[in-house]
Amino acid sequence: SGSAFKESPPETPRVVVCGHSLVLSGFIPKLFDELSGGKTYSYNLGVPGQTGFDELEAIITRGTPPTHVFLQIPWKDEFEPTVWKWFKSDKPIIEKAFPFRSAPRDLSVFFALAPRKGGVQALYDFGKESADRMVRERGHFLIEANLYPNEQVPDDFRHPDDTPDQVRPRVVHPTGRRFERLRELADRHQVELYFIPGYVREAHAAPAPLINTQTEQEFKPYPRFHVIGPDYFRYPNRQFCDWVHVNDEGARRYTKDLWEVTKTIFAEPIKQASTPMRAGADAL
Repeated sequence: SGSAFKESPPETPRVVVCGHSLVLSGFIPKLFDELSGGKTYSYNLGVPGQTGFDELEAIITRGTPPTHVFLQIPWKDEFEPTVWKWFKSDKPIIEKAFPFRSAPRDLSVFFALAPRKGGVQALYDFGKESADRMVRERGHFLIEANLYPNEQVPDDFRHPDDTPDQVRPRVVHPTGRRFERLRELADRHQVELYFIPGYVREAHAAPAPLINTQTEQEFKPYPRFHVIGPDYFRYPNRQFCDWVHVNDEGARRYTKDLWEVTKTIFAEPIKQASTPMRAGADAL
């Protein structure tokens, strides 16, 4: 509905953090606002398995728009149709033609889980309370992986995809229809966009540079796009509930670290939010 900021105080910077499930589980809006001393009012726009950019456009255009958009992940390259190939896959067509095709599977899973959760009514109530809690927490949802005791990955855990000696830079370019649409929305609604750090396990990747200078250079011609901090923070296994998502301790740490690298943005009055600036290594 685009009403994420209907309760935000007047003249307070409105921050939305956009991404997939790493944002969903990792960013705690109320803690971020508490750390800011009430200088911000934030919202978690993490969308599991997706980019969140469609939801971002809804928030910008339908309600009170955010003043600051934090992007943890880049937009995907969009398929350009040609005379020889009109669409990349039939998924969009299937989704439009059969919007409820997953309902039988979902119902089967629901009834299969119900006995372990105390019955159908108990599982339904649990799901409703989870959704209501997510609304109260402004989009933050702590994932319960149920893989390890206390939702903590063991210190000696390693994943086949781990490359602890290799930096994994975030690759994003100012090209494509999605980028042009974001530029248009940012200019029309006076929104600033920032590429912020994500997070990984320490064993997953080597430390990232304090700032991705290549990304910063590519976006230099676009004053509403900024790069702030490294591409990612690194946390120990015990702050994760599975090999990619943080647990409660990790979420609190990530939110605090994110405030530390972005707090200089909010040092100036909100009316100066659209002024071009370099938000980089100095913020660290």
